[in-house]
Amino acid sequence: MPRQNTKERILAGAAKVFAEQGFASTTISQVARESGVSEASIYEYFKGKEDLLLTIPSEKIAEVASLIEDHLFGIKSALGQLRKFVWVYVRHMTVNPTHARIALVHLKTNKGFMGTDAYRVVQQFYGKITEIIELGQKTGEIKPHMSPYIARALIVGAIEHIAVRWLLKDCSYDLLEQLEQVYDLIEEAIKARPVTVNDQSRGLVSTNDPVPDATGLIVSGAEQVSTMAKGGLR
Repeated sequence: MPRQNTKERILAGAAKVFAEQGFASTTISQVARESGVSEASIYEYFKGKEDLLLTIPSEKIAEVASLIEDHLFGIKSALGQLRKFVWVYVRHMTVNPTHARIALVHLKTNKGFMGTDAYRVVQQFYGKITEIIELGQKTGEIKPHMSPYIARALIVGAIEHIAVRWLLKDCSYDLLEQLEQVYDLIEEAIKARPVTVNDQSRGLVSTNDPVPDATGLIVSGAEQVSTMAKGGLR
């Protein structure tokens, strides 16, 4: 049997056992039985069960990252890209609940995770959200003075919270039904809005921003108005 196929079988077997029994209750012998290999074969590829646990997310994250890139192709607006990112990501969780459970329930509480290659893959994956937010700030779709990293934390936190609750309840309801409302709240929190005189007086925006007209709304040129109008489309 090719080495790569053996490694993939071990990772798939480990993912199933970890998700069903939890990390603490799982043994290497159980992983070996589920994978259809010997315990010695597992130790040829991995140092132990923690090494197994920390390796599992890398391939699935790379898989969903590639999937999202394909779905984002041709979408110009930042808010359109963000919506698509969130929906494809959560849809992937519903199709792969075993790996979602390992990543969100078991790995998040493992102190060794942050020092692994898998963690760096996850950080790079979530970095795409930062890129989208920064794009939206340039196009006028997303609040310009919001930290992209805080905005990303808001988005990731909301997604992971509803996903973990769904996993802990054994995936017993439709996660995507909840996602619509959650995403609408996210978008409402980050999308740009017309700046008023009151905003400037309260120091909520820079005094170097365009000056409001008599109605109290920013007059910043046809290009910005057009961009913001397009940004409102999903």
